[in-house]
Amino acid sequence: MQTTTLSKAQRLHELARNYVIKGLGEKNFDAIPYDENVVLRAPLRPGGSENPLSGIENLRQQWWRIEGIRLIDSLPFSQLF
Repeated sequence: MQTTTLSKAQRLHELARNYVIKGLGEKNFDAIPYDENVVLRAPLRPGGSENPLSGIENLRQQWWRIEGIRLIDSLPFSQLF
């Protein structure tokens, strides 16, 4: 039996792809590994980035309104720099 050990860059790349494909694309909020005390600053929300959302349930109730996501391409982290 062969085991595969992913590098930190490979794990981060997989996490980002899963965020887009499974979380955003499949509209599965629970697939996104947010911390319970997450803080989101985003310009495209009421109040803008100067009024951050705090806490996972606030994010779920106030931010989680996705109309459609399509991943076109992604590069492994190691190829970005």
